[in-house]
Amino acid sequence: AGGVDASASSFGRSRWENDEQVLWPSKGLRVRIVDEAGDFRSSHLRKGVVCRRSSATRTVDVELEGSGEVLRSVPQTVLETVVSEA
Repeated sequence: AGGVDASASSFGRSRWENDEQVLWPSKGLRVRIVDEAGDFRSSHLRKGVVCRRSSATRTVDVELEGSGEVLRSVPQTVLETVVSEA
């Protein structure tokens, strides 16, 4: 049974790595910038809407809520989806 768990775990990891190759943020999606120390740290925890996608670089442009400022070439790795409150 231990071997089955290890192989399932390996499958999960490689599947996650493959998912990172897919550009998941769609145009119009509300997202939050989560970047404490990188290029987008000045916008850390700010929310916005995806307004452009680049599949080649797996980046998006995000129009920030409130200011209307557009962040260009934001990597999807520093984004998380925002769930609207009902």
